Amino acid sequence: MDTVSLDPDQERAASAGPEVRQIVIAGPGAGKSEVVGDRCRRLLEKDVYPEEILVISFSNAAVDIVRARTRNVVDEGQGVDCATIDSLAARLRAGLEDSALVFTGYDDSIVRATRLLESANEPVLPEVRHVIVDEVQDLVGVRAKFVLTLLGHGFDEGFGFTLLGDPMQSLYDFQLDELGAWTSETLLKGVREGYGVETVVLKGEYRSRTPDARAATLARQSLDRSTPSDQLLRLRRLAADVPPLGELDEDAADDLRAWRGTTALLCDTNARAGLVAARLSAFGVPVELAVTATDPTLAPWIAVLLADHDSRAVDFDEFMDLADRAQLEDAEDKWRTLVGVARSHRGLDLRDLSSGLRSRRFPASLLRTPGTQTISSTVHRAKGLEFDNVVLVEPESWFQDADEAASARRLFVAMSRARSRLLRTRDISTKFWRKDPRDGVWLNKSPNGRGTVGLLLEPAFARDLGPVPHDLSRVVGSTVTWSRTDDLVTADGNEVPSWVAVAGDVVIARTGEKFGELIRRLSFGGAVPRLLGGRVEGLETLVGSPGRDGPGRHGLWLGAMVSGPLSFEWESTR
Repeated sequence: MDTVSLDPDQERAASAGPEVRQIVIAGPGAGKSEVVGDRCRRLLEKDVYPEEILVISFSNAAVDIVRARTRNVVDEGQGVDCATIDSLAARLRAGLEDSALVFTGYDDSIVRATRLLESANEPVLPEVRHVIVDEVQDLVGVRAKFVLTLLGHGFDEGFGFTLLGDPMQSLYDFQLDELGAWTSETLLKGVREGYGVETVVLKGEYRSRTPDARAATLARQSLDRSTPSDQLLRLRRLAADVPPLGELDEDAADDLRAWRGTTALLCDTNARAGLVAARLSAFGVPVELAVTATDPTLAPWIAVLLADHDSRAVDFDEFMDLADRAQLEDAEDKWRTLVGVARSHRGLDLRDLSSGLRSRRFPASLLRTPGTQTISSTVHRAKGLEFDNVVLVEPESWFQDADEAASARRLFVAMSRARSRLLRTRDISTKFWRKDPRDGVWLNKSPNGRGTVGLLLEPAFARDLGPVPHDLSRVVGSTVTWSRTDDLVTADGNEVPSWVAVAGDVVIARTGEKFGELIRRLSFGGAVPRLLGGRVEGLETLVGSPGRDGPGRHGLWLGAMVSGPLSFEWESTR
């Protein structure tokens, strides 16, 4: 049995009885994931069955630790139920809606699930005795309301819960909209008012290995007692004391390559993160631009193992043999996850798996992780992660908005991601970059204010090619060239331009309708630009309708992720 040594605060939170209702405040490096894992283990030891525990988590690390801590406590084939908010909402809708489940967006799905909970005549999850919600500070808007409604309508009387998080790491209030101005504090206030809760504060700090990396977390308790203005002033002073890396030039690139472990270059906007990734790549540093949480990507191992399988059905022994040859970790857990997504009754049906993935059933263990040791990321996309080395990119330029509380929390999160090295760098300007309010795309505007001269390409813009009968692994990290191809016809019958990306001599991606419609909107007088820039960030599993034979015959294939800053050279004719 996996056991860990917990400090007194962690022990109090982990060892509470199944009926206890508690809020656990856990700052960076306080061992929150360890508490989640050991909390589940202790509950199982107190005769709570695995299916009677529900863990709602956004973190792969927390899910992995739950599985590790409970692996030897549960029967073969069983495990604690771990779900994201989105997957849980879809599950509740599937059980409560009379009609077939139609995916109309994640937020809408959560709103529908909340209404179903509110109208239910009896608990919808009566078997659950204890629910654990990780990263509660990230629950805002419809997700915050969903969780509070779930606590009120989802379970039988006498159930317990453990809500874990850190208000100083709340970064998602910008997502609030007309669907509800619920913040994570609104949720916690509702919990405190509606239930007799205990509060446990984890005061330990077990992540940092150096004084520089420890500075922000050591200041956390005093920051809690300060006004947002004082918080921001204190953190800006701490950031000013962070050692400089200098400009992001060839010397800095040499330093980055020499560092051991994982490295994150953290930025305020995705435009800046894209420019950082492009510059480092030009200096020969293997780097990826972190993807957005709203566009989850599937791990490439799924397609590598299964896309070209001889038959539609895969049994357990076949999968384990394929996994062993590919040196896939936690193969048994991944097998169970794939079977669950496919809802297969015997073995694993690959076309059912493709269908399940097309409906956006993306368990955490199937999501892609970076294929490089170095990533360029916004602070928002790096939240909940930790790295051996962290570089703050132009931190003195992060404070354009008037929300001092949000600015303070962003800087605190950025400065608390490092285990060892914490540095800052400069000379990455985003002066003419603007975020398009209609769809959130970062656009590079002309200095004279007349038109758009480029944009930041996200992988979702270039996934329309379909299966590629070539070895894509050899083009990872390559720059691409773009060629116009046949126009696409949208659902409204309009024609929009499309391009293919070529790496070496191979066509590896194609832009889709969304990108073509964006270009049409940015165009003047029907002009169409030449595209310059972009590179192959890595590989991912893509899904679609099954083909007759060859690549993609099961509805799964390996795709190239193309992203990065693009420049436009506008042309009046094709």
